[in-house]
Amino acid sequence: MVLPGLPVNADTWAGVAGALGDVRVADLPGLGLSGGGPGDWGSWAAALEAGAPGRLHVIVGDRDPLTQEGRELLDALPQATVTVIAGAGCSPTPSG
Repeated sequence: MVLPGLPVNADTWAGVAGALGDVRVADLPGLGLSGGGPGDWGSWAAALEAGAPGRLHVIVGDRDPLTQEGRELLDALPQATVTVIAGAGCSPTPSG
């Protein structure tokens, strides 16, 4: 399962999903082309985990830290594991 974050949506990951094989790609509620919002993430995540056999692994770059909503989503996915990749990210960071 691939859950792309902004500024991309599930459609932009079609090629990656095809290359990986048996992978689904979905937009989080309120992101990409989906309806809903962060208030729906907990129930959505529970339904996703129940309907998605196998492992759920979250990969995030340390330059794109998880938001409060992202941490709450992970809390709703107790079987998920997380990898943080040092030096990675897609969002610009303010220069100091």
